[in-house]
Amino acid sequence: MFLLAPSIGQSAAHSHIVTELLTYVGVGGLVIGFGILIGNIFFYFFAEKIET
Repeated sequence: MFLLAPSIGQSAAHSHIVTELLTYVGVGGLVIGFGILIGNIFFYFFAEKIET
């Protein structure tokens, strides 16, 4: 966004497709990461099976 703002303007840079895409990918990664973390802590999803 900071690289686009001087050439296309501040308001246009906020709604540019590259800015939107990076925002959605970043937030999606965080949501998936927290989901895996919570699933692993509370429900033991994605955990290794320990055989004794």
